[in-house]
Amino acid sequence: MSKKKYRILFFGILLLFGVIYTYYLTPIVDDELFNYGFSKSILDGLVPYRDFNMIVPCFPHFLLSILLLLFGKKLIVYHIVINLIIVTYTYICYKKIGKGAFIIYLLSYYYPYTLYNVFSLLLLFILFYIIENNNDNKYIGFIIGLMFLCKQTLGILILPMLWYSKNKIKSFISFLIPIFIFLIIIIYNNSFFEFINYCFLGMLDFSSDNGSGFNILFIIELINIIILLLCLFRNKFNNKDIFYVLMYQIIVFPIVNFIHFFIGFIPILYLLIKYILKKYRYCVIGLFILVFSFMLFNYIFVNNII
Repeated sequence: MSKKKYRILFFGILLLFGVIYTYYLTPIVDDELFNYGFSKSILDGLVPYRDFNMIVPCFPHFLLSILLLLFGKKLIVYHIVINLIIVTYTYICYKKIGKGAFIIYLLSYYYPYTLYNVFSLLLLFILFYIIENNNDNKYIGFIIGLMFLCKQTLGILILPMLWYSKNKIKSFISFLIPIFIFLIIIIYNNSFFEFINYCFLGMLDFSSDNGSGFNILFIIELINIIILLLCLFRNKFNNKDIFYVLMYQIIVFPIVNFIHFFIGFIPILYLLIKYILKKYRYCVIGLFILVFSFMLFNYIFVNNII
């Protein structure tokens, strides 16, 4: 069997394991039901923001609704999609950091149930792949536009895009294209003002009511941001991925809990492995396997699965 076939088989096993873990071994959480429910509601003909509440753009849920139409309105379809996304960006990481990508895979299963967060990670790693392979940068603005349609605060990633772009107007227009299409759709469905109310005006109320304030994770996140800033200025903005990861940390706020913290930490870990820990990846992989095994057995015994 060729290396390519072994690789396909290996990542297929990762996909299968992920589906079994998230669907059969872990308890149902509200985020997976909400995210699945949003997509099912769209498929049932309901209009986001007008007929049901959402505080983020619905682009990932619209894509999921298409898959539910094709494969059935089953919760397991949601889990297959989530795990396919994780395996896909794990493979992208594998192309850059080798077996260290397995650490990214394991960490992703701390809380993989929120579609828009996981999908934004996929788009971020696609962005890294384009940047690191010196491909045509005209797609970068479009990808960041899609990230904005996953979570509106991620629009801040236009800052590094404009900083590095040789044609800032063209890059900004490419950023606006998916947003403009999205706006046409919600205007057509008479839900534009509801979208503004929930995703922007309502976000302010949500932040004030649900902000976590100062806690240990908030302090650690501030340290992460300071370290990223120091690395960025030390390298005089030569490392584009550091700037993008720094801006991506907006996803951790305003609720700085373990769920949001680990979503923000995954790309930081990618940079750590890429620039610092690559020599010690086997030790780090072993540590993460140990931690993940503890989490798995804890889920199994606490919930009386066996």
